[in-house]
Amino acid sequence: MGELKRTAPVDFGTKGERRVEDRTKTTVYRPILFETAELGSFCLLRDLSPGGMMGVIYTTLASNQPITIEFHPEYRVRGIIAWSRDERVGVHFDAEIDVAHTIAVLGKTHAEGWIKRAPRLALDCEGELQIGQKTLPFQLHDISQRGASLELPGIKPGEEISVRLPGLEPHKAVVRWVRGDKAGLNFLRPFGLEELARWALARQSG
Repeated sequence: MGELKRTAPVDFGTKGERRVEDRTKTTVYRPILFETAELGSFCLLRDLSPGGMMGVIYTTLASNQPITIEFHPEYRVRGIIAWSRDERVGVHFDAEIDVAHTIAVLGKTHAEGWIKRAPRLALDCEGELQIGQKTLPFQLHDISQRGASLELPGIKPGEEISVRLPGLEPHKAVVRWVRGDKAGLNFLRPFGLEELARWALARQSG
């Protein structure tokens, strides 16, 4: 295999703003995850090229710091923040990626044996479940727009419940699986990406 090539960034923005894009960029609207040394949250991927990406992150990050982009739990790419402005971020990848493969992973139900699912953010948070007339406390482990996993004994697959997390409106969900004291939920109405991203950022800044 040959040496991975760098893709030189091209300035597509206003003065003082460098977007990490090149002439082969592809416009993509997909939710993904990002992680820095301080925090991790959701990102709406907008533009993707072999050498970098641009996305909406609903906050502003310091430039020139390492960042990891998660397109899939088994597909994470490291890079450097080239710029961050107006709740967007431009990232220069440490090494080129295969854009076609990445889009396939993001857009298909199955891609090379990988099962597609909504990005899940690992986040510890206490909440409450309402099952009928009972209200039970639980510990959240991770959350996505479509579901969550949590620690709570005594619930059963198929039960319909109401999930209450501080700072979010109650959401109805169905228990999809139970393994010991852990359970997986599917929300009957998915969260909006921006709503969930801003909530996750607020939880980490508090």
